[in-house]
Amino acid sequence: MHLCLHSEDLHATSQEFTARGLSIKGEPRAGPLGNRNFWIADPDGNNIEIVQQLPGNLIEQTLARR
Repeated sequence: MHLCLHSEDLHATSQEFTARGLSIKGEPRAGPLGNRNFWIADPDGNNIEIVQQLPGNLIEQTLARR
């Protein structure tokens, strides 16, 4: 399990985090559901996903079929 936070602008968020001294695990990348994301860890080592939902992503498509 992990915590996931939403960002309207993933690139700007990653730059802000880096400027504030947070370590990002890898570069922002395309996720398997059609979104972009990157990961950070809290002080206890818990994983936190930062995600930007892109138009047409799998979650959006699934919800539209309901």
